[in-house]
Amino acid sequence: MQQVLETTPENPPPNMATPANPAQVESTADDGHSFLIENGHSFLIEKSYRVPVPPAVFMGFIANPANDLRWQSSCDRVQPDQPGQSCRTGSTYRIWFAFFGKKMEFQMRCDQRQERTFSYTTVKGPVSFSGHYQLQPGEGDATDVTWSFRVIPGRFFGVVPRSLLKKALCKQIDNDIARLQDLMQALADSPAND
Repeated sequence: MQQVLETTPENPPPNMATPANPAQVESTADDGHSFLIENGHSFLIEKSYRVPVPPAVFMGFIANPANDLRWQSSCDRVQPDQPGQSCRTGSTYRIWFAFFGKKMEFQMRCDQRQERTFSYTTVKGPVSFSGHYQLQPGEGDATDVTWSFRVIPGRFFGVVPRSLLKKALCKQIDNDIARLQDLMQALADSPAND
């Protein structure tokens, strides 16, 4: 399930770990996304999916920014401030993205890393965003993932209509998560995991 909410400074987003109020969600066409329209200041996207590896394996992968290059199609480069280490609470890294014809550099901070929780936020960059992963053991060795992503595009994308920006972002997220699931399937199928 995926939802995209738009918020304003006067109407901040709900807690990122809390799903949107279904009574406020407006369904769109047949693309499987839903949107809450609140004057278009920011988007909150929530996506739930399953990966075929245990939570500890998934956390080890997702909390290492260098792995973003392997599954995020817009990620151009990553430079950890602590090379060779996964993120820990308080650690920082730089990441470069190319999205919608724009090249962007960000300084990121890991806000929380626990056994089943990982969150990050921008410290510096042209667009403000944050993300939160919540992991639960699934059937067998699988992990059920709930990911929330909040972005405040501001005026960085100029006159691009918000509806077009949302559509492009949702499509990229769907493709990136499919790539991530494929990587996790290959990891689950590798002889090292037998």
